[in-house]
Amino acid sequence: MNTEIYTILDSLDGAVYVADIETYEILYANQVLRNMKEDIVGTACWKVLQPGMEKPCDFCVNHKLIGPDG
Repeated sequence: MNTEIYTILDSLDGAVYVADIETYEILYANQVLRNMKEDIVGTACWKVLQPGMEKPCDFCVNHKLIGPDG
């Protein structure tokens, strides 16, 4: 991502993250989320945002974001 997008996301009052749609790996966390949870980039979102989970969240909608043709 470019620096303008980082600046915008870091200026938001809410927690924002970007995760890989297939691996669930957190690729980016904005400043609010980094202040709440340190060192989460590179970890599966469900492992750090839903402690105690053994697998991706039942309510995850990633599968709805990928069409039949990928």
